[in-house]
Amino acid sequence: MKKTIAIISQKGGVGKTTTAFNLGYSLSLTGNKVLVIDGDPQGGVALSCNLKTRTAKGLIHALKGTLEKETDVIEYLQDSFAVAGVGIEQPEDILYFEEAAASGTLGSLIQTLAADFDIVLIDAPVGVGRIVKALLEVCDSYLLLINCKAGTVKSLPRLIKLADYLKQSVNQDMELEGIVTTMFDKTISSEEKIFNHFKARLPNDFFLDIVIPYDSRYELAAIKAIPVALLADGTSTSEPYRKLALEILAKNESKGDRKADDLISSDKSDGYQRALKTEEDENSFQGNILGDILATMCERGDIYGAVIADEMGFSLDDYNSPVSTDALAAFTSVLNDTLEKADSILDVQDANNIQMDINENDKLILQKFEVLNSTYYLLAVCPREAEPIGEMSIAVSKIISKLA
Repeated sequence: MKKTIAIISQKGGVGKTTTAFNLGYSLSLTGNKVLVIDGDPQGGVALSCNLKTRTAKGLIHALKGTLEKETDVIEYLQDSFAVAGVGIEQPEDILYFEEAAASGTLGSLIQTLAADFDIVLIDAPVGVGRIVKALLEVCDSYLLLINCKAGTVKSLPRLIKLADYLKQSVNQDMELEGIVTTMFDKTISSEEKIFNHFKARLPNDFFLDIVIPYDSRYELAAIKAIPVALLADGTSTSEPYRKLALEILAKNESKGDRKADDLISSDKSDGYQRALKTEEDENSFQGNILGDILATMCERGDIYGAVIADEMGFSLDDYNSPVSTDALAAFTSVLNDTLEKADSILDVQDANNIQMDINENDKLILQKFEVLNSTYYLLAVCPREAEPIGEMSIAVSKIISKLA
């Protein structure tokens, strides 16, 4: 099977990113080499797997030609499962991304990235703007996601027109892979009525058989930045995506001579025997690339603990984290404004270090640095007599090397 599939929706909040990530992981366990591409400027896929802990590179950097190779944006989370983030951090990059979509450059990049993979899933923005059109132009098929809410019912006529429009106007070779109902809550009677409403008014072959139910463990998996299948109690929650993966394969030929029907008829595909559910496996999936750097820095620099965060204060990784994420977010966002004002008011052009006593024994040190035009912070807590700036600078250099 060699296929590029866009995951689209007419409205937000239907679980596009959750589906792209978990379906991609499920497909990778069936013997296929899978790439999930972050086609949405909001970068949902990168957030779902905490991609910043591995790299800051994304599609925007490949489009701007700032990378040695376009394929440098691909990051393998496991041997057969990879992601490519969008990499957008600045508002002006969204306009550049849209222009690349309109010119065909984005589509060409997607084709380059897809070349070495069996299945490519693209998490597309909501609606059918020029970014979505550019993505669909290079796709073989698309999954259309809906939920059973009142707003979705009102968009039913547009839903039917959308399928025809995409086929006739965007890519005549593209097929509808199917409509997938997500976040279905069977305890709410109105949702079942809406589901039946859709089924009665759309052709049966529009819908895939699998329905993705609502489950709070998807949110927990997102917080942990892992597929839900890797949660200690995530087996039952991941089952719909396993079946969805196998249903999609059943509509196509699976990898090699083995038919996907054989996979569906079995209780467990071979690949799923490898989906372990221990904390060690969660950590293995997430990786500890930056954590190892922090551990070495703390050991050599007499530092209690440290955190790496982006300019919004969201933690990328930590070692014996000395402060909570919420406190760090507040601190770094205020600090960023202070440093920017310091640059202009006090003419401190290279302001990037702050030291502050936090009690009579300890102090906080924070270093600001840039990676691919994005701001990050390294925050450390250590004894007041310690002088770890040198070790922190070494750590920053290693962090920049890893992220870039």
